[in-house]
Order: sequence, then structure tokens, then C-alpha cells
Amino acid sequence: MRVPVRPLLAGLAAAALAGCVSNQPYHLQPGEIAAYDCGGFLFSAEATLSRARVTLQDGRIYGLSSAGPGRGYVGDGVRLYVSQRFARLELPGVVYSRCRRV
Repeated sequence: MRVPVRPLLAGLAAAALAGCVSNQPYHLQPGEIAAYDCGGFLFSAEATLSRARVTLQDGRIYGLSSAGPGRGYVGDGVRLYVSQRFARLELPGVVYSRCRRV
């Protein structure tokens, strides 16, 4: 039996970007607010049906659109990936990975 390798690798890569292979990437549920700690850098994410609003500890706010199930949120040069326990936030010039949900 042959197993297609490319879809498997793509799924693992997306999960790894979300912070942990053991946690399946998912979208925040509408109305869900999650706070994350990236080793002292804090941010929160609030979801609507197809968008997320990210608020950084310094007060900056980014409105992101869904890139599709398991593909995170994107907008304004920012990308957010979430899993059930971790997040990865990519800002212009800096990446915060394995941010723990608090």
C-alpha cells in the first residue's frame, strides 16, 4: 500500500508552524478570546466567523483574515497560526513561536 507523502508532509509542516506537531492546528472559534505568552511577550487573539483581531502588549492591533482551516490568519504583513496549546505569531521582522496559551 502506497501512502501519498506530499499531503502528509504538508500537514506536518503546518502543524509544526503552529507550534507543536502533537497538536492539530485549528481556527479559533467565533467569539473565542485567547491570550498567549511568548516568553514574556504577550498578545491576545479574538476571533469572529472568518477574522481574528490580534492585540499586542504594546497596544498595537492587527485585523487578520482567515487563510483557511489549518492555515492560520493573515493580514497587514502579519500571520498567526494557532493550535490548542500553542501559537506562532509572525510580525514584520520578528517571529514568536511556541507561544503558550495562558
